[in-house]
Amino acid sequence: MVLLKVFLVLCFVAYGMSLNVYSDVDARSNIKIQIMERRGMYVKSSAYLELYFFFSRMHKQHVGRENVYLKRFVEQMNQIFETQKNILHVTFSFLKASAWNPSKKAYTSQRILNAEELKRQLKKQANKVEKKWNKTHPYKPITAFVFLTTEKIQNKTTNPHIVSGISGRIGGICLAEEKVAAATDNGNYSGVRAAAVQLSLLMGSVYDGQKPPGNDLVRGSDGAQNCKPEDGYLMGKWNTNGKSFELSRCTPHQHIMGRKAAWTHMLRKFKRKKRAVKK
Repeated sequence: MVLLKVFLVLCFVAYGMSLNVYSDVDARSNIKIQIMERRGMYVKSSAYLELYFFFSRMHKQHVGRENVYLKRFVEQMNQIFETQKNILHVTFSFLKASAWNPSKKAYTSQRILNAEELKRQLKKQANKVEKKWNKTHPYKPITAFVFLTTEKIQNKTTNPHIVSGISGRIGGICLAEEKVAAATDNGNYSGVRAAAVQLSLLMGSVYDGQKPPGNDLVRGSDGAQNCKPEDGYLMGKWNTNGKSFELSRCTPHQHIMGRKAAWTHMLRKFKRKKRAVKK
């Protein structure tokens, strides 16, 4: 089997690791790994994440040239994450986009999107698209899927109020079945922060002021108790001071721990697979 030496541009670049990549992959995995060559963790590292977008038909009517709009959307998210690039320089890249609308089942009687049902349908659509993508782009996996809609999204169980997105699994960006986000966007970049928040959660961060998420989610994370939500950063309580377009110092440190947790998860999965093959 031919092995290709590459720098992984998803979960592990933040740790300064180079990986050998298999040409055949577990279809459920977001990451393709064979043998690890650790170069050591270091500050001022970089993480590159590739995003695939879904957009509603109504959203396209608002923006017209969707690809042009989404590339600018990604640029604005990058500007937020660059505010703490001295700790971890996160760069999102636009891969591709396609139109997708959830079924009628995703709507409440008030014609508001139910976050839980939307997430279920979004996962199903993402899995379908990813299988096709991996056949034609075997060495360029999708890090996460982001759905933009002009419609309101409501989480009926955990938040009875109207919210701008869905609740993703903390640290789930490297899990094939969890790497989805959705945000309400009016076609004038109103959803940039909401999408950035969800991606930050998927990368392993909690909200400013919160305790660690637990070892079952991100092992070793210190949480964000040292950062006050009232300061108004992206993962805090937004106010008029403009800091909601910036990261607190707590957030990138959690991203680093989130990537480390993903690394451990994938290493264990690889070892289990290797033992199974030997049997």
